[in-house]
Amino acid sequence: MTLKASLMAIMALAVVTTCDGSSSVSLTSAACGDGVVEGLEACDDANTQDGDGCSAACEHEHVTPACVKIVEAPELGVGGMLATADGRILIGGEITTTGTGSHGWLGAFDSGGSELWTLDLEGDFAGPFIESEDGFIVYANTPFGVDDELLTIDAAGALTESVPLTGADGFAIDMIDTEAGLLLAGGGGEDLWLGRVSVDGALETLMAEDHAGLWDVFRALERHEDSLGALATVGTVDNTDGDFVPLDTEATLLIEYDEQGSELRRTLLSGGDELTLQGYDLAVTKDGTWIVAGLRYPPHSVLSVQAWAVAVREGEVLWTQETPDSTAIEAGARSGRYSGVAASDEVLLLGMVRLGSDGVARLGTRVDAADGSVLWREIGEVIPDVSDRYTAATTTPDGRAWLLRTTDYADRVEQWLCGTQL
Repeated sequence: MTLKASLMAIMALAVVTTCDGSSSVSLTSAACGDGVVEGLEACDDANTQDGDGCSAACEHEHVTPACVKIVEAPELGVGGMLATADGRILIGGEITTTGTGSHGWLGAFDSGGSELWTLDLEGDFAGPFIESEDGFIVYANTPFGVDDELLTIDAAGALTESVPLTGADGFAIDMIDTEAGLLLAGGGGEDLWLGRVSVDGALETLMAEDHAGLWDVFRALERHEDSLGALATVGTVDNTDGDFVPLDTEATLLIEYDEQGSELRRTLLSGGDELTLQGYDLAVTKDGTWIVAGLRYPPHSVLSVQAWAVAVREGEVLWTQETPDSTAIEAGARSGRYSGVAASDEVLLLGMVRLGSDGVARLGTRVDAADGSVLWREIGEVIPDVSDRYTAATTTPDGRAWLLRTTDYADRVEQWLCGTQL
């Protein structure tokens, strides 16, 4: 067999029609679509369809998440987001309605964005929530001076039980179910706090830790196999006189626990005296790499804020990613922030970017989980005097990523449910 014939046997010649009707020729592996990346393939998602992130030619493609508006109110606060295996998406937080003031709120939607049910709560905020055997467990932040509560809600959205949490240090921002009971993570004030509600309902403090900070707090919990990841922001403060105390240094802390809540490892991510790092969300890839998303800036300055993400495995930093950076696509970007992250075989970083003085646009960056290289980046349309951003993310076992988009106008706030294949 000649060399030419051998190459033709290995590679298939593909003609790709572009949006303007022209054609281009590219070499793709003859095995494109078998789920195994090989040869010149950039990706292989086990199909030969376009529009799902990996094209019919096994090349990475940008897919803009499809969004549908699900709620509109004078004011909205995000408290959590959860996608279930059967296709329901729960969103909660705080809502302000005309004439009734603000209160906790929880809503369930199908994968098309249609409302299944909503529930108004007496507390100030519907915080994190998890799926239970018969419905959901919701952490409700109550008015000052009243114990926070764990609420049991059935699959139809009816409140069936309310249990006060006496003895919690601060408030919980996230929670996760373990074989030893419900693990709560949060804080407030000066202490990180990790607690556990055992199967008999008793609340036990597993860790309360002070980093001499103005705001030491756990922000997110995630699981990979038998390990739990807990993301925290810790810092020290400048003793400057006055009402506003600027942060001197701030760092991101990743602590890994076992199912019993015993610490396995901690990784402190700090920029030292010249850089402040804040982690806002946590995800984990299929191979157990923790992905932290947040922002970074020089201390005492909010004029040089960059969206920032880092990958950590077994206590070692694998890569970091920043936006805006020096590439041409970032021209005109003043600042950025990642508020959410979704991870599977790849990583989707979500947040906002401020372009010039016109407004805030949503930002999505898809990166290779192995090395952090950017596969594509999307910057949404800039609407003058409007803040349009991604605020939360969650994933399902099938690799679907569900995103919460929040758009702030002068007189209202809109929330959008967006979906994309990861």
